[in-house]
Amino acid sequence: MDVGHTHTHTHRCERYGRNDLEHIALEVDTKTEEEVREYATSFWQRFQELVEFEKYIRNIERGEQKIQRYNDIMQALAAKLDRYKNPWKDLKIMYGPNKGKGFTEEEDRFMVCKINKLGYGVAALSLCVPLCPSVSLCAPCHTRPSRRVMVPSWQAGAANAPV
Repeated sequence: MDVGHTHTHTHRCERYGRNDLEHIALEVDTKTEEEVREYATSFWQRFQELVEFEKYIRNIERGEQKIQRYNDIMQALAAKLDRYKNPWKDLKIMYGPNKGKGFTEEEDRFMVCKINKLGYGVAALSLCVPLCPSVSLCAPCHTRPSRRVMVPSWQAGAANAPV
């Protein structure tokens, strides 16, 4: 196995999970999805031949744990917001004794509802940045039905939805 391809493949497996070959293929410009599938099959049949295969597998598993944690958080957030008829107005946020003065409760509700819609983290921010002239999240770009943005499938709250 080519070391360069191995590194590329394992990094993509860390990012998307070993089974999300569609998204892995999207990031490999020089190969078709079918070629990526063939490589993945070969990789998983022969990975133990690699010198440091334990390290590669450990990194892939660590990445898959992050994906699972992200999915768990997004599912919990969706379940919380599903309890409200209109979470944009009715969501109650419980603050601890050390609530900071950074944002109002209305701004916090807005952020929680947007995170539920778009996801969180760098990938979620990339949904807005290319669409908006400013870096801040803005309502107009998220209401254009003709815009489609691809995000990793593990970002279930935002996956491939028109924004």
